[in-house]
Amino acid sequence: MNARPLTPLSEDLTELDVLTPGHFLTGTSLTALPDPDYTSTPMHRLKHYQQLQQLIQQLWTRWKKEYLTELNSQQQTSSPVEIYVGQLVLVREDNKPSLNWPLARIIATHPGEDGCTRVATVKTAAGIHTRPTSRICPLPINHNLHPQQEQLKSATAASSMANSGAS
Repeated sequence: MNARPLTPLSEDLTELDVLTPGHFLTGTSLTALPDPDYTSTPMHRLKHYQQLQQLIQQLWTRWKKEYLTELNSQQQTSSPVEIYVGQLVLVREDNKPSLNWPLARIIATHPGEDGCTRVATVKTAAGIHTRPTSRICPLPINHNLHPQQEQLKSATAASSMANSGAS
């Protein structure tokens, strides 16, 4: 839960770093603090710090199993999620656990003849890849509003102000 991306650290489209709750807890990314696995050790044999680490590891395990799976199942069962250039996403990989799916930013979309986007080009830390949208999990970050959605919100707000001023 503490590594869930909250917002990009930069507006630069080439930047893949994100701010997470873990940054507030440790002052850096949670991936910088490797600890031994305490999940199978009985709690009465652990010191206080180790007990805290065990609780964190158990919470993290549940988050991986429940939240990331929920994100993916929502995407598959609901209508197709609109993706756009600049959006932060997780790239699903079958040979890796969901915790290790790479974070990426969409740099290009490739709509089909029917206008639906089924393929996107993404930039990860390892390079640039083309992936089907079924293998992409958009992150639920409110900052990632589609530019057209932002324009629509601005236009709606402006028209409601004009309507209230006219009455």
